[in-house]
This record gives sequence, structure tokens and C-alpha cells, in this order.
Amino acid sequence: MRQQEEQWAISVPNLAIDGELRDYPLTLQAAFDANSDLELDIEEMLFTQGG
Repeated sequence: MRQQEEQWAISVPNLAIDGELRDYPLTLQAAFDANSDLELDIEEMLFTQGG
């Protein structure tokens, strides 16, 4: 994450979450960039819940 005065930007090249939510399997894989202007550039997103 980088911050310049009151603005910020973040780059997440690899986010991987595996677990359970309310006793159901959950998987989240993502890669994205975001900034304080609420601009979001999603390179990859995979979300599964349940089975």
C-alpha cells in the first residue's frame, strides 16, 4: 500500500482464502489494484461457497 497525502493505492497480486463460512466450504482467490478514488482493477476473482 502506498499513501500520498490523503490518497492511497494498493496492489494485491495474490489473495487466497480457504476456509468455512457457516459450516460451508469457502474459497476466494483474487488479484487486484485499488485506490482512494474507489477505482478497482480486478485481474482475477474466483469465489465459491458451498459444496
